Amino acid sequence: MLGELFALLSALSNSTIGVLTYLSQNSLASHHLAFYKCFFAFIAAFLYLFFKGRVHEITDLKPFFPKIAQLSFLGVFLLSFTQIWAFQLISIPNVSFLFYAGTSFAVLGGIIFLGESTRYLKILGSLFTLSGGGLIYSAEISHLTVGSLGSALALLSGLSCACFLLLQKHYQIPINLSFLCVFLGFGSLYLSVPFFMWGVAFPTLLDLPILLVLSLFPTLYGFFCTIKALSLTDAGKVQIFEMADPIFASFFAYMIFNEQMTAQEYLGATTVCLGLFISAWDSQRHSLCTAEAR
Repeated sequence: MLGELFALLSALSNSTIGVLTYLSQNSLASHHLAFYKCFFAFIAAFLYLFFKGRVHEITDLKPFFPKIAQLSFLGVFLLSFTQIWAFQLISIPNVSFLFYAGTSFAVLGGIIFLGESTRYLKILGSLFTLSGGGLIYSAEISHLTVGSLGSALALLSGLSCACFLLLQKHYQIPINLSFLCVFLGFGSLYLSVPFFMWGVAFPTLLDLPILLVLSLFPTLYGFFCTIKALSLTDAGKVQIFEMADPIFASFFAYMIFNEQMTAQEYLGATTVCLGLFISAWDSQRHSLCTAEAR
């Protein structure tokens, strides 16, 4: 159950990205936001390792650098860059709906490419969670043009997230803060290309608090929870529990923007919770059966 808990914590942190991006988009473009939040998170991780005398752990990961670079391209550059860009082109619910649709590929991909189990309770939990998320987002989407640039970017962001989850699970690289530091370091390098090519901009004093929260909470902490969850459970199950994102996002939207939930959204949230309960029950049953078999 620890893996599922980390996935839920990741969903909680990721649900703040849309709101924080919306609050900071007046002065910084998407490529600026993506670069700063990744670079600040990298600096925070590196400084912690430096003051703890653990910088040598970074060099210990040198054999894994090529694989970490691939993971960073998917999980940082494609995911963050395209998602933040999409948030500035179409509405938050539209981005969330298409991102949600793209990430659902991780559930199917885990079964096809990683040989993850297909227990009936796991499949049932996945269906309830996917359906609940669809109900929440379909109640909010407006003027969604599938062929638009914003829609394509949001869908690409979701697919890159799914591919990142599958590849991280496949590589089985040791998970610690030094891994995150290297991961975010490569991400900062990737994101520096559009940052310098499309024009450098510096954050204002009003932007800094939001950038710091973006860097530490959904970026550094969010990636840590996701990667830790992947080390403890299936990639498909991680994605199922991260689909609690719409519930947390709706809560933040209510608290910050006073957005009221509709009856359809309440039904969707209930369905998501039911799906998560079934998935947790399946995980507990599977753990008990495995322990008894030993």
